[in-house]
Parts: sequence; C-alpha cells; structure tokens
Amino acid sequence: MRNARTLLAGAVCLLIVGLTVQALSQTRSARRSVRRPAAQRKRTSGAQPAPDKTRSKQEIEQRRKDRRKEAQERADKEKAEFLHEKAALSPTPEQWEAIKPLLVKIRQLRGRPVSMTGVSLTSSTSGGRNGSRGRPVATWRWSKHWRGKPSSEWTEGQRTADELIDLVGNGRTSEEAFARKMQALRECRRQEAAKKKTDNIEAAIAKTQQQLRALLSTRQEAALVLMRWL
Repeated sequence: MRNARTLLAGAVCLLIVGLTVQALSQTRSARRSVRRPAAQRKRTSGAQPAPDKTRSKQEIEQRRKDRRKEAQERADKEKAEFLHEKAALSPTPEQWEAIKPLLVKIRQLRGRPVSMTGVSLTSSTSGGRNGSRGRPVATWRWSKHWRGKPSSEWTEGQRTADELIDLVGNGRTSEEAFARKMQALRECRRQEAAKKKTDNIEAAIAKTQQQLRALLSTRQEAALVLMRWL
C-alpha cells in the first residue's frame, strides 16, 4: 500500500515538472517571436535610409547657381570681345553686327597677329565721370608694338605706321592721304610676311578683308589697317 502511494506521488511530481518545463519553453518561444520582428525592422531601416530632402534641394540650387555663373561669364566674354576694335571704329549697332563676324573669320584664319609694325589700342581710366551712375571715363590711345625702341632704329614699316597714326588722329586728313599711307603700310607688311604666306589661307583672308572694307568708312579702314586687320 505504501509503495503504491509512493509511486503515485512520483508520477504527480513528474507530471508537474513536465508541465512546468513546457510552460517555460512556450514563454521563451513567445519572447523570441516578439523580439525578432523588431530586429528585422531595424535591419531593414538601416539598409534603406530615408532620402535627405534638404540635401537634394541644396544640390539643385547649387547647380542652378553654377549654370547662372557660367552664362554670365559667357555674356561678359562676348561683350568684351573685340572691345579695342569697336572703340577704334565707333560703329553703329547695325554696322557692328555686320563687321564682327568678319573679324571673327579673319581671326580663325590666321589668329590675331603680332607684327613688327602692329598697333593696338589701350585704355586708361581718367578722372572724369560719365552718366548718372558716375562711371569712370576710359581714354583710348594707340600703342605701338615697337614702343621703347629709339626712332632712329625704326623700320620703314614702323615709321609708316606712326605716320598713319597721326593721320587717323587728324580730323582734316584727306582720303587721298589715307589711301597713300595705307598702301605704303600694306606693302611694308607684305614684305615682312613674304616668307610666311600660304596661298589658300591668304586667298581666304583677302576675300574676307574685301568684304570687311566694303562695310567701312575710309577712317575706319585706316584704323583697322593700323591694327593689322586689313
């Protein structure tokens, strides 16, 4: 009788232990199942970050600023192009629209020449003011490429160019005087460049120069002769 009770008590204990172990196992499994989705959400969040809208707007605005800056630089460059030639000719807007493309073509054919008899315009700002905004007035003057060289050492072409500068500055110079001096300077330059001529290029330049001369007054032509465009 006593043995039967002992066996029954042992069986009850085993049953209680089994139920307890099963309950604990289910509790742990439930906890793991609750934690896993949170960890998965964390990993997913790290793999696909939300877009930075502020940074994107800043990049777009910076690109716009860069494009505006490039456009302004191109406009400034085009405005300054052939500034010296325009100052020497004082053309009307319509005349300049026709002259400028021909200067561009000549430059493409041979580039802007630097010659022993070359002359260019330089500017300096005077003390005067112009317009309502009070902008400084630019004073233009002829600059000889051989400046600083004693006049006794000037070549025939340099002396001829110097004389043509005086004629351009004289408002009463006759067309005949212009024609004689321009022809003399051209001849000097032809001799100077005789060894550098290429027939095809020279023919194209001569044709373009002829088109350019047709647009100019005698005084304007003389100015471009001095600057070695004609």
